[in-house]
Amino acid sequence: FLLCQRQSLKTLAKEAHMQYYAILAAVAAAATQQTLPAPRAAAAPLVKNDKDTTTDEVCVIITGFDTEDTVGDAVASVLGQTHSNLKIVFVDDGSRDATRCAVEHALEGDDRGHSVVALPANTPGGVGSVANKGMDACPATSNYVAFLDADDVMAKTALAQLVEAAQTNDADVVLGDWFRYDQNTHKQLPPYDLKVTSSLPRDTAFTVEQHPQVLRASPVPWRKLYGADYLRTNDVKFPTGDHFFEDNAFHWRALTASKDAKVAYTGTPVVAHTVGDARQTTAGIDGADAEKLGGYFPNLNAIAAELLADKAPSFLLREFASFLSRSKWIVSRQQDPKLRAKFARILQRTARDFVDAAATYVPREDLLSEFEDNDHVKFFGDDEAPRVELSVVIPTKDAGKQITALLTSLTNVPLATEVFVVDDGSTDDTVEAVQKFRGKHDNVYLLRDGVSKGAGRARNRAAPLRDGAFTVYVDADDLVDAHALGAAVRELRANDDADLLFFPYQIDQSGTKRSMWDKDQAAFARGRAAATADERKAAALSLTNYPWNRVARTAALNGVQFGATRVNNDVRFHWGSIAASRDVAFSEKTTPVVTHRKGYTQTITDIASSTRLEAFAALAETRDALGAEFLQTNGAAFDRFARDLVVWAAPKIPAANKGEALQKCLDAKIDAATCSRAFGTVAAQPTKCVAHQHPVRAIRLLEMDTPLAAYSYSFSYDVSTAQPTSSPTPTPIIAVEVTSTVAGVTADAFQNTVFVDAFKTTVAAAITGVDADMVTNLRVDGVPVNRRLTGGVEVTYEIVVPAATAAASGYDDVDALSSGVSTSLEAAADTFVEEVKNEVATIAAAAPVGSPEAAEAAAAATHAEAITTVSAPVVVVSQTLAPTPRPSPAPSPAPTPAPTTCDPSSWPDFDDEVCGACKALVNWETYGSTCGGYCSGIGLTCVDGWEEVDETCEVEEHLGCNGRADSSDAICECAPLAAYSY
Repeated sequence: FLLCQRQSLKTLAKEAHMQYYAILAAVAAAATQQTLPAPRAAAAPLVKNDKDTTTDEVCVIITGFDTEDTVGDAVASVLGQTHSNLKIVFVDDGSRDATRCAVEHALEGDDRGHSVVALPANTPGGVGSVANKGMDACPATSNYVAFLDADDVMAKTALAQLVEAAQTNDADVVLGDWFRYDQNTHKQLPPYDLKVTSSLPRDTAFTVEQHPQVLRASPVPWRKLYGADYLRTNDVKFPTGDHFFEDNAFHWRALTASKDAKVAYTGTPVVAHTVGDARQTTAGIDGADAEKLGGYFPNLNAIAAELLADKAPSFLLREFASFLSRSKWIVSRQQDPKLRAKFARILQRTARDFVDAAATYVPREDLLSEFEDNDHVKFFGDDEAPRVELSVVIPTKDAGKQITALLTSLTNVPLATEVFVVDDGSTDDTVEAVQKFRGKHDNVYLLRDGVSKGAGRARNRAAPLRDGAFTVYVDADDLVDAHALGAAVRELRANDDADLLFFPYQIDQSGTKRSMWDKDQAAFARGRAAATADERKAAALSLTNYPWNRVARTAALNGVQFGATRVNNDVRFHWGSIAASRDVAFSEKTTPVVTHRKGYTQTITDIASSTRLEAFAALAETRDALGAEFLQTNGAAFDRFARDLVVWAAPKIPAANKGEALQKCLDAKIDAATCSRAFGTVAAQPTKCVAHQHPVRAIRLLEMDTPLAAYSYSFSYDVSTAQPTSSPTPTPIIAVEVTSTVAGVTADAFQNTVFVDAFKTTVAAAITGVDADMVTNLRVDGVPVNRRLTGGVEVTYEIVVPAATAAASGYDDVDALSSGVSTSLEAAADTFVEEVKNEVATIAAAAPVGSPEAAEAAAAATHAEAITTVSAPVVVVSQTLAPTPRPSPAPSPAPTPAPTTCDPSSWPDFDDEVCGACKALVNWETYGSTCGGYCSGIGLTCVDGWEEVDETCEVEEHLGCNGRADSSDAICECAPLAAYSY
């Protein structure tokens, strides 16, 4: 940062585009041949009581927001652990329901010293801030730390097995296995990272350098056990911010914090993880909500900054380069072509900046070899990204009558400008107005949230996507003088020392205009006359906390965000942006840049209801974000500001809430005299905690305590005693899984929504009694396509049919459905490709000309034309679910035995060569010529596959489960299938 400070930003055009000072500093250091920080020291040894694992204390951190219906099961699963020396720290992330009551009820009577941490308001972003609060609250006596989501459950022996593995292997981090449980269909699915974890050694310590593929395992923290001293010594924390996927950065940090960190993996399942809940942070990212994947970028930058600051070894840099390359999926999922191009540019820039910085001490060619382009991302192509000088962010809610005028004025800004309109759950025609405008302006982006979360959260949504060297925030119902705004940006650009420039504004009160508020005019006068940065910043802090009265260098806003509350969310940004700046400036111009319109419509400022109680959470959140060092110098100023805000907010809080307001005022560390003058002296009596009764969820009864062999998963529960709360009587279904190879296309085709819809419709049309919405869980190989597929991809999907519908169509059971699907798809093979093309054309014809849907359809048509063949499908039974309520509960049945054994000589189409346990030379031609097809075709699951030499067990080339070779034989390794029983 200091290096950059001494150079004119005009001479650092490339660096000015980098979003994060940490990476900027690394690049600058490399450019000036200065030394980067030394690598971290080796991890401190763990403090352990002894080798008796029962004496080792585990701090289990559970986090939750509005989870009263699930958290009781999560807590109960921890309290019932066979490893009894544990303490639960539950962090309530500002829940509005009875979550805290449910936790306290579940903990009642257990005297092991558990604690509940209640945050004043829901924190912005994912679990990062909340989990950090939990780690801070863990007792100093804890030897280990574990995590659990409030809608998941732990296996009864989870902690015992993780602690035993940690002690036996002297490990700093231990990974366990896990299940996915779909609460809507009751399906239990194996984890998606089996290919990675199956390659790790079991029950023996290793380092990340020995097995760097561990970094590709699912990053979720709740499947791991961490040494408490290891986390503390190496300052391993979650990144914070209003974005998700923070577990990626924590995963990398935890595994690479020390070059000597020891890792262990136990294949025993430790957690059943709920999926299919609309409340989950990742819900919707496969569809219209894919735009919130912008939160992925700050975490990529956080990992890059750590690696570069540590001058990480070559193997880690190459692994991260591969991670960047594999992150193309966040681009492919964008449905809006403009946003897809924007995501592609940001990912490309992130990769280039990382390689430029890392290549100062490792060969550039080694890093470049890890990248692979696709249709959307050309990492190191010759294309030049458009230069953007200014990013404008506009939060909007029900501003359809004003937004077009504002957008029109911004087209006249004499700078290369991009505009983000972030709709916060509008119910009028705001979205339609913006869509109409952006159809003629390529520099306007629309981000949407179906549920209003406040202007602060809306502004935060755009932060990771900004390309401009400067940023300004504008309210949707205000007006902007485009040329005055351009002049303000140029004024800041000419000031090499300042990161913020405050400009004059005016007030339009129902048609009557006046200049800035008197106190702001006085602050401007002090700021212009100030001789030092501290004096100028002190003047700035006394300004009204409007976010639209300043322009900022985008890089200086790294880590600065708006608050999570619905009101007063600009308080955190006002104080945070000034605190983060090296210096601030006050414009010498007199022309108002913004006209703030009051009295035309009701605004957030006008709210007089119990919602205004959130002002106290806004103050508490801001105080916490500013930190002790800043407050040591500026604490008195913040206290004055807080008192003024309380006095201003008091009349807007209903009399019925005065007692509650008094308590919240005191909790926010406002002085007692101010609180009592504003709200009286009688605090509200705490309400009695009433935990609502919820039925035990089916996930609690999953059988997952038995150590299982690789690729073998067993599930069992009694549906008569445990029905999901959302569906007391689940609809009986039968389902099959279909796999076939679509030749001629890449995996990108199946990221195109029009192509996927056409594919699913064509499948459904070929099968009697099946609709397109019954074709589900479609997936393709997410890694670079094996070269032996010659331009094709293996696609797998499930056909899930309600039992009643299946019976009406002549499918009496799952075997009948399997046979019917196989026969129907084989019969349709000759016309399948043409039908997909026709379906794409039909969708394209219905799309409005020039719309994003039309662009998506055009891309789909290109993919459809590329198809050459679709192979005969391999159909296997996926699941049978036909629960029938019984008069009385019965114990869960034992897992169904695996259908076959690992004696390869008994396998169908065995070719006379046993090559090892569960490994043999086989004839695979009738199974699609892949080991995946062969293994599933004989009732097993694929572990691996190889091309053989002259029909022997000698290996010529590794193929994996999906690769092909020009041979009738191959070496396939198969293992028993998962057994499902109900």
